[in-house]
Amino acid sequence: MIPPGGSGHIVLKVKTKNIQGRRTKSAKVETNDPKKRRINLKVSFLSQAPVEVYPQQMAQLSAFAGEMAQATLVFHRPDGEALVLEDLVSTRDGVKIEAEKVSEETADPAGKARGASAGDWRVKLTVEDSARIRNESGSLKLKTNHPLRPELKLPLRIRIRPVVEFQPNRVQLRATTGAAPVHRTVSVRNGKRKAFDLKELIFSGDLPGVTAAIVTKGPSSIQQVRVSVDPKELKAGVYRGTLTAKTSLAGFEEVSVPVRITAVDPRKSK
Repeated sequence: MIPPGGSGHIVLKVKTKNIQGRRTKSAKVETNDPKKRRINLKVSFLSQAPVEVYPQQMAQLSAFAGEMAQATLVFHRPDGEALVLEDLVSTRDGVKIEAEKVSEETADPAGKARGASAGDWRVKLTVEDSARIRNESGSLKLKTNHPLRPELKLPLRIRIRPVVEFQPNRVQLRATTGAAPVHRTVSVRNGKRKAFDLKELIFSGDLPGVTAAIVTKGPSSIQQVRVSVDPKELKAGVYRGTLTAKTSLAGFEEVSVPVRITAVDPRKSK
């Protein structure tokens, strides 16, 4: 309680673990002053980690299938002492790690924002098999010679995605037997934004009463496809199969997506 004409103070505490660089945090203070019920406070600060990592404190390895997925991190010790990194390990398989201490000869040019200087460490991570579709999270673990941060554990994200793919990556429809048809629109997308045509749509597997139609007219980097199921041709149960789209893209002539149809008998669900 602050008396009329008096003053008080508020202490804002920010946990800076795993935070580096300049940050801004805010807080809201509720009061009983009818003229100012709420006060917004902002605090800006510069957090200097014992071992700084640039461009960010995580490794992201992202690429299209068949292309190189690679990331380079720079480790810096701001106290001026010599930095040593050891025992670098990825918790995800198939990641090659190359670490080198930066010398005067291998340092980045002066003036480069957050570039590697002599005494820093440059760590390059590469996905060894980029043909395999992956969407995984893990960690990059390592040891340092800094007494306040003897071990580091950085988030690691691997995403190897198809150049051409269905979105969403599965088609699921739920229908009531004997009722009206059910529809679902999906997309075939070219991640490199190159226009293409869909030539044909083919179903395989156990998918009675299921049809598909190309919605998009003419070449486009995103082709819309309408999947329909006529429940009048179905008995209660689960039906599975695959929808394959034939495209005009060289090297990506076919792209497929799993299809699941669940047919429910209303008489048995009561």
